[in-house]
Amino acid sequence: MRSLPSENAARGDDVSQSSREEDALWERYTQDKNDTSVRNQLVEHYLPIVRYQAWKVYAATPPSVEVDDLISAGVFGLMDALENFDRTRGVKFESYCVRRIRGAMLDELREIDPLSRLLRSRINQKKKIEDCFRSLHNRLPTDEEVSTEMGMNGEKYRELAHQMRGAYCHSINQILTTTHQSDTSEFTLEACIKDTKATDP
Repeated sequence: MRSLPSENAARGDDVSQSSREEDALWERYTQDKNDTSVRNQLVEHYLPIVRYQAWKVYAATPPSVEVDDLISAGVFGLMDALENFDRTRGVKFESYCVRRIRGAMLDELREIDPLSRLLRSRINQKKKIEDCFRSLHNRLPTDEEVSTEMGMNGEKYRELAHQMRGAYCHSINQILTTTHQSDTSEFTLEACIKDTKATDP
């Protein structure tokens, strides 16, 4: 009685077949980079890398960022990597494309970031001062105490506080929670701002 191939062996066959198909696509794409059909097949093949990198970047972003926007930016980075990759250098494309993909995602974040680099640096400085003061005195510092630590006069600090108001925004689809007594409920900002009396167009 013949034994069935092991799971690892079967997986190895799948990998070998996938590798052969990948090599064939690269051969066709190298010969004609204007062949959008082949390029799209390569994009589809490497799309899991884009999704994985998007979720890694998304984990460190504010709630206003949508993972789909990062994936879209990452696809452009992937296409740029396909266009510029040189197979003769002996570098694995998977290693080469990650930098382009992440770079495109970070460029997207810079585009949508409403804060300047200086303002974001000030926000981080303010947060560190507040955290340090709370650990030492078991309370939050006053505005005067923070502005003194930051070396800012009252007018400059008030201007900074005004600019910081735009730093905290939420996606309307983000799930938020509220607790009253022992009951916890979830809601979205969209549900709060939706006009239930309005008719659909």
